[in-house]
Amino acid sequence: MIDNLLNMGYKYKSTQFSNDDTLIKKGFIIHVFKCFYGKDIEESNFITLREYLRTHPDARDKYNEYKKRLIANTPHMTIKEYASRKDRFVNDLLEKAVEWYRQLKNYVHIGDFDEVKKQWSCCKALKDEKSTIDEGMISEAGGYIGCCQPGLQKDSYHPGRYYNTEYNFVRGWWTCCSQGRHSNGCVKLRLLANGDVLLRDYEKWSINSVCRWVKSLQDINKDYSDNFREQGVNGHLLLTLIDDAVLQDLGVSRVLHRKLFLKAIDELKDAP
Repeated sequence: MIDNLLNMGYKYKSTQFSNDDTLIKKGFIIHVFKCFYGKDIEESNFITLREYLRTHPDARDKYNEYKKRLIANTPHMTIKEYASRKDRFVNDLLEKAVEWYRQLKNYVHIGDFDEVKKQWSCCKALKDEKSTIDEGMISEAGGYIGCCQPGLQKDSYHPGRYYNTEYNFVRGWWTCCSQGRHSNGCVKLRLLANGDVLLRDYEKWSINSVCRWVKSLQDINKDYSDNFREQGVNGHLLLTLIDDAVLQDLGVSRVLHRKLFLKAIDELKDAP
């Protein structure tokens, strides 16, 4: 990337080695930060802000406009003064970016852990493997984990892994659908009222997924998930066999609770 900037006419402000290089061309200033993942908080902030601007065009446009106004209003401003004024704007922006990034990192596994294969069914991650797309490094299993970040309020996710084709991470693809890094997920989700998330293909819900759905029904002020688990109710049984009589067999004694269960099941059947 730096070679391309130099070919475009940019020159280094200083010839001394630094993690923070400044390249100058008439009317333009570019700071190049050499980041070594996992070193310190400052480097993490650079990554956080970069990802936030990439995915929030409104914030990116405001940032660009602010920098243009700085130069237009004070054409003879020194680089030090420019950086100082810009930092005040960036610090406010960084607070929003950090909050967003924390939500991004708080992801959940949609599927179940396969004790035989020793991996999650939803994203093929290992049992204790973190979402490496947030950690900034490739996992031992290879590639970035897709999985789901409920904090982003997306109705889809990538069940595969993201692989880079170049060392500078410019190009790559998701193994599940061959789409780009920031593309919409290729598998539809259902966001639950309690913040949990499950696949929208309800027929394929496992017993564990059904129990998570039961726990999410906030109108029913009692947890019946163990009752459903003991009887082995999966997604197919939930949609095809559950009626008032079966709910009584499952230990749902209150009429109101049974009606709420049936209403919630009908909503699943009617959902697109």
